[in-house]
Amino acid sequence: MISAAAGAVGEIAVQLAKNHGCKVIGVAGGADKCEYVRSIGADHTIDYKKGRILNELKSLCPKGVDVYFDNVGGQMLDDVLMVVRDNCRVVLCGAISSYNDSPKDIYRIKNYQRLIIKRGTMQGFLFFDYKKKFPEAIKELMRQVEAKKLSYRKDVLMGIEEAPNGLQRLLLGKNNGKVLIKLAWPNDEKLKPKL
Repeated sequence: MISAAAGAVGEIAVQLAKNHGCKVIGVAGGADKCEYVRSIGADHTIDYKKGRILNELKSLCPKGVDVYFDNVGGQMLDDVLMVVRDNCRVVLCGAISSYNDSPKDIYRIKNYQRLIIKRGTMQGFLFFDYKKKFPEAIKELMRQVEAKKLSYRKDVLMGIEEAPNGLQRLLLGKNNGKVLIKLAWPNDEKLKPKL
């Protein structure tokens, strides 16, 4: 299971999991984003905006969730902890649900004891921890891109003055793919991307 599955990190996680033979459930916000997540390989999607995550997970995963790649945290993480399997793994990559919250308003996880019962592992993930493997990873990712087994989207905005807008789009989930701010175009108009 992958949360924020339509985002820049989530879309890559969905495809890598599928490329390795996993059954993939992607969580995204809205019908369009869920459709996109299915189009890149997810077996099932859950629209978190409909608010039935726990019930849908119980239906889709009657035996539980083996691996949860968490980009969201908060209530969604708490819900997933209620349906994890024995020896599950929870990868903590992001906490989108609380980035704008003050410390007193951050959602407090209530179901962490499920990790004890299920003998699960929850660990933070920062890509910098794997910097020695960057050349190997880049080579493998490029191989998958060239083989058309891995794709990604870019949400490009023009000019430094668009940086606040780009950040707002990212935090509100209004972006499609990685938000990039293009500072200047090359002089050659043929190289200018079509937005």
